Amino acid sequence: MHAKDFVVITSVLALSLCGCVSETSDNPQSNQSATATESSASSRTSTTTHTPKAKKYHPATANGPARNVPVPDMTSEATKNTESGAAAFAEYYLELINFVVETNNAEPIKPVTTRQCEYCGEALIDAAALGRKLGVWQVGGKHHGKVMDSYKPTKDRASVTIKYWISASTVYREPNKIDSEFEKTGQQEMILDLVYNGRWQVDAISGES
Repeated sequence: MHAKDFVVITSVLALSLCGCVSETSDNPQSNQSATATESSASSRTSTTTHTPKAKKYHPATANGPARNVPVPDMTSEATKNTESGAAAFAEYYLELINFVVETNNAEPIKPVTTRQCEYCGEALIDAAALGRKLGVWQVGGKHHGKVMDSYKPTKDRASVTIKYWISASTVYREPNKIDSEFEKTGQQEMILDLVYNGRWQVDAISGES
């Protein structure tokens, strides 16, 4: 129990006890005071809210997949139709890629990906669906990236170059039973072609190996 909850509960109990004592009094004014006290206690009780705690994040291990993985938040900068906004969005998209890899859940990445992005569909969205169907999970394999360049050739388009590398990973289909392993990659460049339709979306990814 939190200290704040303890204070509220003990206060309500104390006020309730005062109300019970007052009801035995012959003084009408005391009875009015008791009613007001009870009303105040009731009001305090009804306005007390309990914010549910966020479930604790557990990374994937050989024993099982990751649990309670937080969905990345997009910064306000990433919503702007500017070069810096495109760069911020590219960083956000890289975080989404890591989320998909870790969870086999591609739902958060779909709204910011166009259907024209074949690599996005095959290597991310379809791969996540297949991974979920097969019941496999991955330990490691995080994408580490840094934006190297961004520019806007037209009003509603941008191109962002990211230098990235992927950490070593192990894939499991059953607890403690290795399905496959992948070594850490060297540094590579990935180009995100973006289109702005009220928000940035990835239209194509190139440069991957």
